[in-house]
Amino acid sequence: MNKHPLVEQFIDAVQWVVNDCVPAVPSRPLLVATDLSQKIVDADAFEDASDPVCALMDALDEVEWGFWPPDEFGSNTAYVAIDTISTLAEALVAYRKAIANQEAAP
Repeated sequence: MNKHPLVEQFIDAVQWVVNDCVPAVPSRPLLVATDLSQKIVDADAFEDASDPVCALMDALDEVEWGFWPPDEFGSNTAYVAIDTISTLAEALVAYRKAIANQEAAP
């Protein structure tokens, strides 16, 4: 193992990034949303692939997340890739607009 002082400082810096920069969030909302999405699919609860909820479910499927720490499956804490949450948020806005347009149509 490389014990050079710079390597040890680098390892410490990487640990600092992991400890302080991984966006830890509660895992429950992710689990609930994922479970409900699967239940919608299982129940065939949408009309067809053009149903606005399909795009929202696809965006949820693209959210990159995992339990934190990674070796604790079912942990109350999760980490997420922020850009994928942003994409999910944009999909939610698009879904709400699509529903509003459907409701406003004669």
